[in-house]
This record gives sequence, C-alpha cells and structure tokens, in this order.
Amino acid sequence: MNMPGTSCTKALVSSQKAESFFFYLLLFANTLPVLLFQSFPTVDGPAHLYNARLIVDLLSNPASPLSAFLMFNSQLNPNLIGHVILGSLMVFFPALLAEKIFLLSYLIFFPLTFRYLFDVLRLKGQYLVYFVFPFTYSFLFYYGFYNFNIGLVFLFLSLALWIRYLRMGFTFRRMAILGILSLFVFFSHLFVFAILLLAVAIINLKEVLPLLSTTIADKKRILISWLQQIFILMPGIVLTVVYFATHPAGSGNSQYLSINELLMMIKQVQPAKGIDYGKEDIFSKWIFVLFALISGFHLAKFLIRPRKVVMVDSVVWGSLVAVTLLLFMVMPNMIKGSIGFVSSRLLVFFFLFLIVFLASLRTPIWLKIIAFAIINYVNIALINVYVTAAQRLNNVAEQVTKTSEIIEPYSTVYPIYHSEEWIFTHISNYLGIDKPLVITDNIEASLNYFPLVWKRSQMPHLHLGNPKSRHEILPSHNPNQKQQIDYVFLFLDETSYESEISMMEAHPFLSQYYYKIFEGDNKQVRLYKRKGYLGKH
Repeated sequence: MNMPGTSCTKALVSSQKAESFFFYLLLFANTLPVLLFQSFPTVDGPAHLYNARLIVDLLSNPASPLSAFLMFNSQLNPNLIGHVILGSLMVFFPALLAEKIFLLSYLIFFPLTFRYLFDVLRLKGQYLVYFVFPFTYSFLFYYGFYNFNIGLVFLFLSLALWIRYLRMGFTFRRMAILGILSLFVFFSHLFVFAILLLAVAIINLKEVLPLLSTTIADKKRILISWLQQIFILMPGIVLTVVYFATHPAGSGNSQYLSINELLMMIKQVQPAKGIDYGKEDIFSKWIFVLFALISGFHLAKFLIRPRKVVMVDSVVWGSLVAVTLLLFMVMPNMIKGSIGFVSSRLLVFFFLFLIVFLASLRTPIWLKIIAFAIINYVNIALINVYVTAAQRLNNVAEQVTKTSEIIEPYSTVYPIYHSEEWIFTHISNYLGIDKPLVITDNIEASLNYFPLVWKRSQMPHLHLGNPKSRHEILPSHNPNQKQQIDYVFLFLDETSYESEISMMEAHPFLSQYYYKIFEGDNKQVRLYKRKGYLGKH
C-alpha cells in the first residue's frame, strides 16, 4: 500500500520529467528556422562568415594575394570569439554548414544556460524559463551581432557558476574556470562583459550588511571572497582599460531616443521581435501583457504583505532589473557616433533579468498555468513566423552563393545595392565565404574593432574600368598603384526590379567596361565581369 507522501513524490517526479521533456522538445523546435534551410542570412552574418574565411586564408597562406589588401588588426579586439569559432569550423566544414553549426549552438546553449541559472538559483517559477525563447530570435540576432549573442551564452553560464561557487567556496580550479569564462565573455563582446561586472557587483552587495554585524571570522571570509572575485575579473578589467586607451571615442555626437520611443520599446518588447514586425507585433503584445500581469500580481502582494515577498534572491535580481532599466532610460542609443544599439542591448538584459526576478517570487498555480499556456502558444507561433521568413531569406541567399561559383578566386568585387530591405545590407559577402575574394563592401575591415582591417597604406587604388575615374572605391594611400575592379555584383529589391536600360543609365560604366555574365532565377542578383578579365594567375 502506497503512502500519501510516496504518491505525491511520484507525481512530482513525473511532472518534472514531463516538463523537462517539453522544454527539450521546444528547444528543438526553436532551431527549425535555422535547421531546415541551407543558409540563414542576417545583416552582419555574411560579413562575419566572409571575414572568417579571409582569416583562415591569411593564416594558412601569409603570402596570399589578399595580403595586398588586408592585414590583422594590431590593436586589442574584443569581437573575436565568433570569428575564432567560425574560422575553426570552416577548416573542417563548408562555410554555410559552419554558420549553421554556430547559429544552432547559440540557439541551443542560450536557453540551456539560462535554464541552468534557474536550477542553480533553485527558482520556484520554472514556468518562466520559457519566456527566454522569444528573445533568442531577437532584433539583435537578425542584425547578425554574432559576438554579442554568443556572449549571452557565456554570460549566463558564468553567472550560474559564479553563484554556485559562491555557495561552495572558491578553489583554485573554480577560480580558473570563472577566469577563463570571464575572458570568453570579454572576447565575445565588451558590452556583455560590462553587464557581467555589474551583475557580479550586485550579487555581492548582499554581503554588505552582514559585513557590518558579523564576527571577525565572517568578515574575513567575506573580504577574502571579494578579493578572489576581483582577482578572477582582473584580466578582463585590465583588457577593458587597454581597449579604451587604444580606441579613442568617435568624433560624432551621442544620439538619444525620446522618452516616448523608449517606453514604446518596452511596451512592444522590442528584443522579442526579430524579422517580421507586422506578424510579431501581436505576439510581443501578449508577452508584455504576461509581464504586466505577473509583475502587477506581485506588486499588489508586496503592498499587502511585504515581509512575505521580499527575499535575498529577489532583492538581488530586482536590483539588476532596476539598474538596467535606469541605464536604458538615461544612456544614449549611440555613443559618440561609434557604439550603436545601446538601448536595444540594455533592453535585452532588462527583460532577461526581469524573468529571473519574477521567477524568484512565489506565484500561485493558477497564474503559472495561464502564463505557461500563453507563452508557449506565443513560442510556437513565433517559430512558424521565423520558418516562413527563413525560407524566403534562404532563397535569396542561394542566388548569391550560386553567383559566387563563377567568380575566380582572389578577384575583386564591387557590390551595388538597389534594395531597401535592411536584412540584405551585406548579403554580397556571401560571395566570398567559400573562396578568397576582395569584396569592397567589407564593413568589418572598414572599422577598427574587428580582426581584419584594410591595408590602406599599401593597397592599390581600385577603380571601375576607367583608370582616370575620380570615384574612390576604397580610400587608399597608394594612388600611384591602380587596379581595375574585376566584377560588379548587382543586388535589386525583389519588389522593384529595374530594367536593363535603366540600370545602364544609372551606372554607365557597366556597359562601357563590363558585360553581364549571370542573372539569378528571380532576377534579383546580377553579375558583371570586366571586359578582357581572365582571372588571377
């Protein structure tokens, strides 16, 4: 005969297994937009993949013809992990498969590390872990901020282990693990590393009051713990100081969003919207309603019985929510014309910390069931939206990679865009992911915080057919050495194709110095080759 307690335990274990199975099923379903198609274009994604190819080529062949145009950045560069992972994968796999593995790794490990943080904190609100899925396909993900997104994985793994080791005590091995992880965060993205410093500082604030009233032995233990944590973070802190010392602020003005714009971003849960705002709006509104409902319930509960609501963990994560919200409201969206999307990045952390904070509070079963049902309806609906969008994006990318097949290695390519779709801003970089090419639309090489930069002091002056042309393709300090562009790649908006005649009128050099050798099936991509060009020998 089963005892009542035994039956309850079995039921609890069974429900936990069912919940775990559902989580991993949803985790798999969430990868389908990337898994089902050959490629998954984002704004900067093609540029990251292309530059990873260039890095592999330059490392394996320092005398490569690419070395006339590109060189490794001599300054400290935090945006590194994504390129290292992609480059390492491309040694063994084709570029698009390497990109797929990279993106799948992010989509799998971001929710897993977030769930691991829940487990370490022993949070009762396990249902809230499902709120992380809409933030995987965020606006920043579709913008192709690979280093920032992979930094989220390292951040939440670091925080989970940090809290675990704080309880267990720091050993040399544990300090080494956290030290390595903190460097991974730094070399993923400096902004994410700053959030790690903020989170660790706030997590340790709970020791301030005990420090004033505990015994000398306890005070010594707390101070030693703080010194150990500072030691763990010190390499990243020193590298951060070096980075800002070698990278002066931009010359432009900082740009702020209005209060109305900031409030609208919160109301629309902007980080949960990725590619198709029209279709995603209804679902992001549901997410906001759920956040408002759960937060409103706990606020009312706090006003009635504050002592039964306030707990140490809730204070820590509530403080992180408050600080990130404050920073979101007061910081510029673009700092000195160089660091952009600051508001969007802060809003990601505001909502993620809000999820953890709400999960640290006791929620009645009826509210858990309602929130669990609605958020997973939203999750499944969003996956459908992203699969549909991915199919269209993949079709366009296939036309670009097909174009690449007829371009000779080490050729120079000049892209021209006649499209207003932001997602295709750097789609031309897919031309150079499987073979070394010099594509003039290399946004990373034009900036100073990526692994490769243009070799402006020695690279030849590129021109479009006419050597007397004053049109400067790439700023070069070596104007006496001139070189013609070998190919012109044309990308058109799928809703407004231009006729052959109007194209020639807009770009007269095409008919004079180049001839068309390829046109995509949907006429969205075209390739022109320089007359008389036979390839590099």
